[in-house]
Amino acid sequence: VYIEHLTNFKWLRVLSLRGCEMDELLKSIEYLSLVKYLDLSNSK
Repeated sequence: VYIEHLTNFKWLRVLSLRGCEMDELLKSIEYLSLVKYLDLSNSK
């Protein structure tokens, strides 16, 4: 998953990042401000 692509989805509300590397997510968490449901289970 390329987190920089999330900026193209301004109204994204639900996101599943199961099993993704956390360091990539932490760098781009600011783009996820509208997400209401975020699944990070089994993430590393």
